[in-house]
Amino acid sequence: MKLNDTLITSPDDFARHFSFVEFWIKHDLFLRDLNPERIFYATDRQRQLYKVVEAWLKTEESETPEPPTYVFDETARAIIRTTVSEPDEAPCTLPVQINGDAVPAMKSVTGTNAARTAGILALYELAEKPLDITDLKTAFAEVDLDSDEIILQAGITKNFPSDLSKIRGKLTLKKIRICGTSPLETRILFNGKEAGTLKSGECAYVTAANGQFIELLDHRLENERYCLNLRCAENGKTYLEIYDKKQERVERQEDITSFALAGNEDYVYLYKKKIRSTRADSDKLYYLLDLGDEPLYIKSAGRHFIVLLNDGTVKSTDKTCERHGVFSTRVTPNGKIEYNDKRHGK
Repeated sequence: MKLNDTLITSPDDFARHFSFVEFWIKHDLFLRDLNPERIFYATDRQRQLYKVVEAWLKTEESETPEPPTYVFDETARAIIRTTVSEPDEAPCTLPVQINGDAVPAMKSVTGTNAARTAGILALYELAEKPLDITDLKTAFAEVDLDSDEIILQAGITKNFPSDLSKIRGKLTLKKIRICGTSPLETRILFNGKEAGTLKSGECAYVTAANGQFIELLDHRLENERYCLNLRCAENGKTYLEIYDKKQERVERQEDITSFALAGNEDYVYLYKKKIRSTRADSDKLYYLLDLGDEPLYIKSAGRHFIVLLNDGTVKSTDKTCERHGVFSTRVTPNGKIEYNDKRHGK
């Protein structure tokens, strides 16, 4: 298996490049490639820890799991074998180096799943890493969907609720930020349907209302002159990374929530609730929004632009495109605007 884009050929490699989120994505490869028949474990403890992890993962994969082979004894702070399937498998006790304060937090993820509790503890012991509750919650997709910023780990698949018949009230913007070192992309699904992918370090905004997710906004766009990519710095600050092919230079513009291409040589963007553009004829865009408007996103539609406000109003440089009661828009390849304004499932 590979972790952090590195081929793992020893327990030392595993410890050096261990990431629980990436491990969880590839745990079937762990069983295949890291068993003691394929790599050398220097100590009996390492081999036993592998067996605990193996027993846990087989339980996770089984549709009718048997009672756990190993459990965690909180009093003894040790992993205990509860069943013996082979004559030479003597009962064993494996002490673990876990902070007692971490046990309640861990159980918020593992619950009553005794096999998972023992397996995760054995895994972190094998990786020689302290227990990371945040990584566990991320790997098992336990994220706060009510938050304005949703943090996901690279490489996972996350399905968001998206029942458009339940949309009520004003629309909001939420930021999805991707963290972690995995080279794999994070897949975003809305009600099981593919909405888009993001890589580590990237972010994207999504429109939502009443707990339902509607649109994943553009976060990568390119024309003949510019490559545009919405990203997050380590401090969580959002910025638009702008590569100017003509000047061969990269710039950053912070606090961008939405952007769109303007032909082959320019782009437009929302900056602190105002529209900005690289176009020479951009004055009409500056005055498209009124004082007090709450724009969610801007899109290009042929020669014109549309802006969706949080109250469902669509404003446009083409007056014939303006609408009310809209919660999503789509621009077809030929520049035609399609609206989703069937509120409440009607």
